[in-house]
Amino acid sequence: MTVDVGRLVGRQGEATQSSDGWCPRGVLPNIVLVSETRRAVMPAKLAGKTWAAEMGRSKARFTYHSDTRMTFEVVDGAGLAADGHIETVDVQIAEIRPDVFLASWQEADGTTVVHVADLSRQRVHATIAPDDRLFTPVGTFTAPPEQAQS
Repeated sequence: MTVDVGRLVGRQGEATQSSDGWCPRGVLPNIVLVSETRRAVMPAKLAGKTWAAEMGRSKARFTYHSDTRMTFEVVDGAGLAADGHIETVDVQIAEIRPDVFLASWQEADGTTVVHVADLSRQRVHATIAPDDRLFTPVGTFTAPPEQAQS
């Protein structure tokens, strides 16, 4: 089932209409509508900037070109990805509350990634799903010092 979060409001335990029908009570717990107003704020926070993530031994940089395009660079893949790998992907980004962004994308090899980045706390929670495996690293998410003031 595909859910259009740009039009969907759901509270835990309510039946909710999605783009392809009704979702029964309890199927979509804690989905939050991201308003177009919040989407408009995102480019000022992320677009045009590069952010560094450190999650355990793995390190990566994320450059947000717009609210739909991002380039990531694997600095240290910690055995999960090749060091130095760079890829530009289509990304879906939503601000789920002030300074907290949900970003998701699919990489060329089929790996699906979801990040929740909390800019004010400089934390990132990720779910990475290559093949039939699932990784859920947590770590820091910071702007390089030269961008921190902007």
